[in-house]
Amino acid sequence: MSKCIVWERLDGGVSVSTIDYTDPKWAGMTEAAIIAKCLITGQAGMDHDFGPGAISHVFEHDDLPPERLDNSDSLEGLYRNAWEWVGGTVVTNMPKARGIHMNRIRKDRDAELEKESGSKFRQPPEIEALFTAARLAKLQALRDIPQTLDLNTANDTPAELKAVWPVELPK
Repeated sequence: MSKCIVWERLDGGVSVSTIDYTDPKWAGMTEAAIIAKCLITGQAGMDHDFGPGAISHVFEHDDLPPERLDNSDSLEGLYRNAWEWVGGTVVTNMPKARGIHMNRIRKDRDAELEKESGSKFRQPPEIEALFTAARLAKLQALRDIPQTLDLNTANDTPAELKAVWPVELPK
């Protein structure tokens, strides 16, 4: 069983790191010594340093949110900017996760708009007048996605949210 360290960031989110006990820098150290060193230095084999004094918590790897553990579904990290430390555990803030998901949808929607009309923005009326009615309808449907797509799900979980995708866009 491996341990994780959670650092509470100033923006309210959290960063989670699983300690890699095989890292040569920990050679000959006990688990307790490795954890103590990570907490003091703000490092756990990560690329960034939270510095001494960062608010941190140590817990078992299996206590992470399910999407963090599910590498096969590529949810790992998808909503990590929506993670928060609440009640002694890492939870996914679903309103933040919905914002992250909508931004992914907007990115793909903008690419589809550029493919269909040459720009993610509306073309001048004289150019749009050259488009067929079907093309204009498709462009309007793409533009309406952020207002018409409901990202709320029955159980309100990250996995269900990931499955919500507009029919107007390729997956």
